[in-house]
Amino acid sequence: MDPLFCPIYRIPAPAAPAVTPKVTDQNDQQQNDQMPDKEIVNSAMDVDLPSDNNENSDQQSITIEKLLDYVVLVALDNITGSKPSKINTIKEAFAKYNVKYNINLGITRLQKQAKVIFNDKDSYDKFLKMEIILQLKDENLDDIKNVTLNISPLKPDKQATTPDQQKENTNHRTIQVIDIPAYRKATEIRASFKILEEIERLYTKGAGFYQITYITYKSQDALTYFETNWGYHVRKATVRVLPLSLNQDARTLHKQFPLKLSGLAYNTSGYDLEPVLLKCKAKSYFIPAAMIRGRYSKCRYAYIHFSCDED
Repeated sequence: MDPLFCPIYRIPAPAAPAVTPKVTDQNDQQQNDQMPDKEIVNSAMDVDLPSDNNENSDQQSITIEKLLDYVVLVALDNITGSKPSKINTIKEAFAKYNVKYNINLGITRLQKQAKVIFNDKDSYDKFLKMEIILQLKDENLDDIKNVTLNISPLKPDKQATTPDQQKENTNHRTIQVIDIPAYRKATEIRASFKILEEIERLYTKGAGFYQITYITYKSQDALTYFETNWGYHVRKATVRVLPLSLNQDARTLHKQFPLKLSGLAYNTSGYDLEPVLLKCKAKSYFIPAAMIRGRYSKCRYAYIHFSCDED
């Protein structure tokens, strides 16, 4: 073999490691769902749950969001001069008072105000407590006048609420709806109740032939309707409604004066009975369901509730 000749051997590339496909457990995904307020009802939430998956945000986005919490607005209407000179006047005042703001982002105009961003809460809180006085020349006179900077936070601090206060606030916007037929969908229930006010959240749980639904409205005004009306409609089915803010005595009153009405025609609904029962001052009425020959059917009697024995 020629000593200058060097044979070249082709080395096979190593085999790629086997990749096992990642199997996502459906139960794990369900565990990540946001659960309802346990103070309202100790049950799993079945529908209308907002997903809160923001784990893919990058670090830069998180930093910017934090900075937006420390923004102060400075009024420009009481500062003399042109728009650029007003900003320069503020910068000079900040240098004089040793204000520690975010110099990189600078001071920018926002309509008739200047926007100042701070790096941390300490410098932000310290600035809000400061009184900065400018010495400006009067436009009409040669005199020098003192002008106090008018400053305000972009996001005023919200009044802190305790868990008990939050629960009470939610309860005053939430109703419990019972006697809903089990076959009714959440979209049908929402469509019926959103006529009153905008709904914040809705969740339901099964109860035999029926389901119990909890509806939280965005406004407390929606519950005004149920102060005098104990029932409502989901399609042609009549349901009973109990605001969560009711005390025990009020809840007892809702079932204290019942009456059983028998001999109804086959497949009679609460919607059919409504004109007559309203004349009788009935507050709520309910037709039970039964499984007859494997089919969901209404019974031929109804339970009617009144607010007092005289009615």
